[in-house]
Amino acid sequence: MNSPEDHGSLDFDPDFAATLIGKYILVGVTVEDRRGEFRRNEQFHGTVLAADARAGITLRLGGSRDGGEKTLPPTTKVFESAPRGTYTLRTTGEKVVDPDFTVTWRLIQPDANYRQCDPETKLSRLLGLPRPALALPFQGIRVRCS
Repeated sequence: MNSPEDHGSLDFDPDFAATLIGKYILVGVTVEDRRGEFRRNEQFHGTVLAADARAGITLRLGGSRDGGEKTLPPTTKVFESAPRGTYTLRTTGEKVVDPDFTVTWRLIQPDANYRQCDPETKLSRLLGLPRPALALPFQGIRVRCS
């Protein structure tokens, strides 16, 4: 397994990442508890400002979160080309027309007394979520807390 510093295990393709700059991304996050029970959906969208194997993929948010920023985990394998069309966000009712890519995650929130220095916490911080969460596609990846 690659070291946490190079994030190679997160499948970061620097050539593809470079093509993401300036692209419009629609992001969906389904949050569940450890028993698999649905807690909430989070949806947001924005333009890719930066894509870095260490820092992650930074979006300038649009719509109801206009002007804010959110950083996604440093992986490019989760980006899917979005079919042309109008997408309606369930969480806000916003309409997003012809995004370039979509990204989805299923996150699991641990119990409130869960250890605070762990990969779930680090991924939550990257996603900008308020509590620790586990991104299932990244299970087994070593991430060092600092």
